[in-house]
Amino acid sequence: MKTSDECKIRLNEAGEVVLHDAAKIELVKGQAWFRAAEQREINVDFAIHDETSSLAATMACPSASEFQCRIGPQVAACDSHSLKNAPAKMMVGSNRYTVSPGESVAIDAKQNVTREPASHSIAKVWQLPLLAVGHPIDRELTAVVGELLAPIGRTKAAHLNEAQIRRLGPEGAIPLLAYAATETAPDQLAMRRTAVSLARDLADHRSIQWLEQLLVDPDPFLSAQAEKTLERIAGED
Repeated sequence: MKTSDECKIRLNEAGEVVLHDAAKIELVKGQAWFRAAEQREINVDFAIHDETSSLAATMACPSASEFQCRIGPQVAACDSHSLKNAPAKMMVGSNRYTVSPGESVAIDAKQNVTREPASHSIAKVWQLPLLAVGHPIDRELTAVVGELLAPIGRTKAAHLNEAQIRRLGPEGAIPLLAYAATETAPDQLAMRRTAVSLARDLADHRSIQWLEQLLVDPDPFLSAQAEKTLERIAGED
């Protein structure tokens, strides 16, 4: 679901939330994933129960961040999955805890705290099919796929020669172009050019979304190669 402030919420099948307003959500049970929109913070309220009492808690998710909360027997946890997140705040009773990017913080009703790295792959298994529903160029899905493919493309560009890349076929072009389109730091330019040069003769229609991103890249070599490759693919249809 999406709030009026463009914040996104995903629930697993056991999840239940109450929307008090666009920026204040109560997690009643189960597991929920939240993504705060630009310039919008989300506050998630939940209660940690034990045999005799309950403890009120709030997770404050900063703008443009994604995180996940879950409630189990006598314990609740909040995970900051993306390393791009800003530090988040968790209030439990009168105590305040920081949830750092890439960290999972679990707290029980006695306020015993457990910190560990958040598991990206396991935690997002149930989310990815939901992200895939909708427009095929959904920015959220593209960002997740880019994060997965770009490191593969960088490794291929750095360690495989042209003959090895060609043996991979059109599928081998996808991570190369994903890397070139998404990792745009100035010190990556030479490697991005190498990746595009390796991929330009192999790419097919499955690489179009990455080529379209490169088409508007400020580097003239990358944009020119993307244009030529798109023209070739169009001519083959």
